[in-house]
Amino acid sequence: MRKSLRPITFRRVVEAAFCVEDEHELSYQQFQDIFALSANRSKEILREMARMGLISQEDDHYVRTETTGQFVQAVRDDDWLSVHDLMMGYPYYAAFYRGVKNSGPIELHDLQDLISDEEFNFNETALSVISDWTLRIGSLQRNVFNNHYYDVDGTGESFTKVLLNAYDDLNLSGSGNLKQRYVEIPKIREYVCEQLKISRKKFDTTFVDLYGNNIGRWELAGAPITTHAKKSSTKIKSLVFSQMLDRVSIELTSDRYLQGIEYGRKQYYYLAIHTRDVL
Repeated sequence: MRKSLRPITFRRVVEAAFCVEDEHELSYQQFQDIFALSANRSKEILREMARMGLISQEDDHYVRTETTGQFVQAVRDDDWLSVHDLMMGYPYYAAFYRGVKNSGPIELHDLQDLISDEEFNFNETALSVISDWTLRIGSLQRNVFNNHYYDVDGTGESFTKVLLNAYDDLNLSGSGNLKQRYVEIPKIREYVCEQLKISRKKFDTTFVDLYGNNIGRWELAGAPITTHAKKSSTKIKSLVFSQMLDRVSIELTSDRYLQGIEYGRKQYYYLAIHTRDVL
């Protein structure tokens, strides 16, 4: 029989890991009381955490392991690469990540049959849960305009060349294919990141450096982000971690607003390229 994933949000994974790390040993009942959960849900979460290798089961108790400590410290340090490395020990996460890395950019419905096998069943729930984890951790990204998932390990292609090509492809008004000159930076970012397989943060830092060398050749325009930001049909997911005294706070944000670029303490939303001769 194929195994099925017990759906757990990444917020709960982190909270449970911190709880076991602090208590060293935890029963179903204790966990149930701490998080105000039902008995069945408490068991589901702790069993799946053990399956992930983040905690260890001993009879009806769960105890911290070296991996628990490593995971908790990585989250505290915002070391998401280490979090990803630890999560690769979880077969569902590893199969999903490798499936996207080997076949991406790819949409989820095209990935499902590629990674489901006789051992693991990737139904819609499993795909939704694990894809959310990878986006929160940052090991994968999704182009919000075409829903393509891809890894962010880079391709080695020229940033300038890919950006210029993306600008040309998007520089159409849709009315008789007329040039519109000003192109939305968020759209350029999404397609460049997908082709180069880089993070949005990497795009922004590289873009700012390139623009600084080409002022006059390139032109930024637009009012502040709060005025010009456009809503997307899908969201960019992220995670913010903080800890105050004994309270762990995990904020999972899903921003509908695709941001422009910041340069010289000003926010810009549009790009116009006047010459392809780039310094």
